Amino acid sequence: MIYIKDILRTLTACEALPEVKDLLVSLNFNSCALVSQWIREMVNTLNSLPETKERTAQLSRWQKDINQIPVKPNIALKPNCVSLRDQLSQWIAEEIQYLETRQRLSSVAPSFKASSTVNDEEKLQFSVSVNVLAILIRAAHESKLILNKHGTTVFNTVSKFSSTLQTKNPGAKSMDKKSHDPERSHKAKAINALQQMIRLIQDY
Repeated sequence: MIYIKDILRTLTACEALPEVKDLLVSLNFNSCALVSQWIREMVNTLNSLPETKERTAQLSRWQKDINQIPVKPNIALKPNCVSLRDQLSQWIAEEIQYLETRQRLSSVAPSFKASSTVNDEEKLQFSVSVNVLAILIRAAHESKLILNKHGTTVFNTVSKFSSTLQTKNPGAKSMDKKSHDPERSHKAKAINALQQMIRLIQDY
């Protein structure tokens, strides 16, 4: 067990070689930490590309490469969880759809961003930090409390209409990234916030 944990730490602490990544997909090494690390690497690469078309093209190449990797049947690190290939492919598909939708909106309505500015009085004011809020939003989406299909869209909407005591304009990409790499203290604060709400609901 200690050996497996050491392997996990090594794989998630560095950028694996393409051949190693292909093998991990093939063996369905569906570790949550590995998925988060892989997504962080893709986000960093996308952020270095200035044009939407370049990002969409890169995402399409990743999706093609990942979907073409043969997965061995009946093998998984976590048998009851979604496969590594499906998790990565779904995230990429959501990003592609978001970029394509944003591109269409900008071409139809160039002044969309300027006209959609939200006043501070119209925003939801949260007492928790952006890190904690990001965890709560991700959990709400993945538990199907929020039914929007794409996580990227959820974070864009929340960041636009929300602020915290420390941050007036939280960034959608920053929230998404923080939700996939949460610190233990932030997770504890998110759980505490949920427990407070549960106690209140029980008294209603």
